[in-house]
This record gives sequence, C-alpha cells and structure tokens, in this order.
Amino acid sequence: MRPLVVAVVFALGFYLVTLLGIIRTRKLTGRNPVIIFRTGTTEEIAALVAFWSFPLALIASTLWPEAGLFRLFFDVTVLRLAGAILLLGGLALQYASIVTLGHAFTIGLDPCQQKHLVRHGPYRYLRHPIYAAFLGYFIGAWLLQPNLFFSIAMPAAITRVVAQAMKEEQLLLTTFGAEYRAYMASTRRFIPWIG
Repeated sequence: MRPLVVAVVFALGFYLVTLLGIIRTRKLTGRNPVIIFRTGTTEEIAALVAFWSFPLALIASTLWPEAGLFRLFFDVTVLRLAGAILLLGGLALQYASIVTLGHAFTIGLDPCQQKHLVRHGPYRYLRHPIYAAFLGYFIGAWLLQPNLFFSIAMPAAITRVVAQAMKEEQLLLTTFGAEYRAYMASTRRFIPWIG
C-alpha cells in the first residue's frame, strides 16, 4: 500500500470518526462535548493541537523518503497486514467506544459531566478503549508506513496517550472512589487480558 494512501485513510478515518462522535453527542445531549478549550490550560490546548495535527503530520511524513533500514525489516507482507488490521480495527474500536459512551462522550476532562461509569460494550473489557484505538492505529499506521519522521512522532504520541489515560484514572478515582477501584480491578487499561 502506498504511504500517501495509508496516511490519507488514517487521517480521514480519524477525523470522520471523531466528528461523528461530536455530532452524535450534540444531538443526544444538546451540549458540545469538546470541553478542552473551556478549561484553557496550556497543557490541554497543546494536547488538543497535537491530537488534531497528528494525522496531518502523518500525511506530511509521506513527503520524506523512508529510511532503507526500516524498509529492510518492515516491508514484510504479514507486518503490512497486521498494520492494516490495527489501523482499521483502531478506527472501528474508536467509533464503537464513542457510541457506547453516548451522553458521557467528551474531548477533555470534565468532572461535572461524570455521572456514572460506563461498563458495557468495549468498556466491559477496557478502561480506555478510545485510547487503545489510538494506540492500535498509531502502531498500525507505522507498520504500513515505517518512515523516520513517523518513527520519531509515534513514541511521543503513545507517551501522551498513556499519560492522559493515567490522568483520567486519577480523576475517576476521585469522582467514583471504590466503584472505580473495583472497575480497575476487573478491566485492563488498553489490552484485554494483559496488564
């Protein structure tokens, strides 16, 4: 698969799924689920800019030649197939997770919006299925397009996703206490049955 095609599929899928989630939540609740700008912290604004610009950076990365070393190790059909499955599976998991959240879907942390824990659908197995989806399609896109630029950007993006998940867990522990602690004991953070 050509790098530009991979990048465009990833970017369009990512933006489309997120936009559909925002529109759906607005219809369900009458409120804007994008709350990140309401808090206005520099950290949250930087995270939002990185979140929305990452797919565009992936498209831009197709303009730079791929490192021969990456091609030598990663131009293998099974890895390309795994990359496609992770990329498309990540987009499907993100959409299913947003639909499952329903009224509770937000982009950004808002303790006032947290009225109950969602424990069905993907949330039955994972505490952060949307972030698991992000990790899946970051890794999938990299396996499909293993260039130097994306190899540098991907670990930073993964680190940010993991940090955000941990921050949300602290908020949810404060909000729900023992109920969330029990939920943590019965689910995994990103990968079912692992860690």
